[in-house]
Amino acid sequence: MNAIREIIERQKLIDKRYKILQLAGEGYFSYVFRGLDTVNNISVALKFLKEANNAYSIFRFEKEAEALSALSHRHIIKLVQGKTPFTIDYLGHVLTISHFYAMEW
Repeated sequence: MNAIREIIERQKLIDKRYKILQLAGEGYFSYVFRGLDTVNNISVALKFLKEANNAYSIFRFEKEAEALSALSHRHIIKLVQGKTPFTIDYLGHVLTISHFYAMEW
């Protein structure tokens, strides 16, 4: 299991807003979790980049988020929140998670 996945799954709230419910899928670049937006009380998909130290992965991840935010169509999911860095406490260490976004479920 990837360390980022384990860290995310152990969190009570992501960005003081999103509750992780379960892993929904995994691709080459990212993990997608089903979650709950506790502010708006809606189901969301939370996408996290696996390797934040790979420039190509970061570029593709950010371009995907840009594309989603620019599109508006009833058959395309809506971006709820774009890339917003946040910190988490993991085993007494403060870690910054900077590559994630939330979409409608």
